[in-house]
Amino acid sequence: MDTIAIKEAIQSLEESETTPENVAELASLYIVYTHLTTEPVDPVESELDDILPYYRKYRDIKRRYQLNQAIDGEVIHGMKDVCQELKEFIDMLYYSTDMNKERLCLKKLVKELAEKYKD
Repeated sequence: MDTIAIKEAIQSLEESETTPENVAELASLYIVYTHLTTEPVDPVESELDDILPYYRKYRDIKRRYQLNQAIDGEVIHGMKDVCQELKEFIDMLYYSTDMNKERLCLKKLVKELAEKYKD
């Protein structure tokens, strides 16, 4: 679809008389234009973007703890938040795969991490 033509149609309708028909057509054109001009959101990237703010918050709490300005409960809460975001990222990455070989790679990683960090 030609976004320029849609934009011109929108402008024309915005300048015309307000009627139920014009409003309905304008609403439809807004939806189509927005759909065509907006980049789709990548759920994996969205989850990845969530990790850094939680890590930074944890890091700041950890610094305050080392300076005796925070209690260990705050550090643990911050670490749990980071872990939750990492889990959500791995979950989303896993569910975004479409090949069994990809899922096997992630499963192998999780098993390696579990083995490495077991008590």
